[in-house]
Amino acid sequence: MDMTFRFVPVVPLLFLLPGVGVTGFMAVRAAPGPALGVLAVFLVAWGAAFGLRLERIRRAGGVALRLDAEGVFLAGWPRSAAPQFAPWEDVAAIVLFGSAGTGTSAPPPRFVGVQLRNGVPGDFRSLRRRLDRARTRGDLDPLLRERVDEALKSVAATAEGVGVAAYVRRRDWFLNEKALRTAVGRLAPHVRVVDVDGQGDPAAWLSHREELERLAADLPDDRRERTDR
Repeated sequence: MDMTFRFVPVVPLLFLLPGVGVTGFMAVRAAPGPALGVLAVFLVAWGAAFGLRLERIRRAGGVALRLDAEGVFLAGWPRSAAPQFAPWEDVAAIVLFGSAGTGTSAPPPRFVGVQLRNGVPGDFRSLRRRLDRARTRGDLDPLLRERVDEALKSVAATAEGVGVAAYVRRRDWFLNEKALRTAVGRLAPHVRVVDVDGQGDPAAWLSHREELERLAADLPDDRRERTDR
C-alpha cells in the first residue's frame, strides 16, 4: 500500500550533452584553446548546479515523496529545507499547485504540499483566523493592530484556506497523480487531494511564518479561538 516517488535527476545529465557538443563544435571550427576555456567554465557551472541537486537528493535519501501507513514524507523545498514528515492524523489535504508564470516560454514550476488540519501547530488557517479576529477587538493596542494589518498583507498571496505547511518541487522526479489519489484514498480516506492552480500561492506565507507566530503569541488570549478547536 505504500507509495514512494524517487528522484531521477535525468534532466541535468541531458543538459550536459549539448554543452559538450557545442564546445566540441567550436574546437573543430575555431582554435581549440578558446573552446577548452568555454568547456571548462561550462563544466564548473554545471557541476556546481548538479552538486546542489545531488546534495538535496542525498539529504532526502533519494525520496521526493512517500506515502505510507504513518503519514507523508516530503523532501522539502527550498533546497535548504530539511525533509519533513506529517502524520495522517494531522493532514487535511495533499495540495497540488504551481507558481506564477515567469514571463518566459518555459512552464512554471509545479509543487506538491501538505495542508494541516485546523488547530494543528503550523496550520495556516488557524493562524490567519486568529489574526483576523484580533482586528475586530476594540481593546487591541493600536500599534499591535498595525502589526496585524501588515502581517495579513504579507500573506495575501497565499490561497484562502489552502496554505501548506511543507512542500516539494516536482523536479527530477515524476508524479503519477492518479496513483497518488488512489494511494491517499486507501491510506487516509479522510484526506483530500486538491489542485489549486490559479488560486494564489499556498506556500507564500511560509517565508513569514516565524514572524506571524511571534505576532500571534503577542495577541491577547481569545477564548473564541480555543472553543473552535
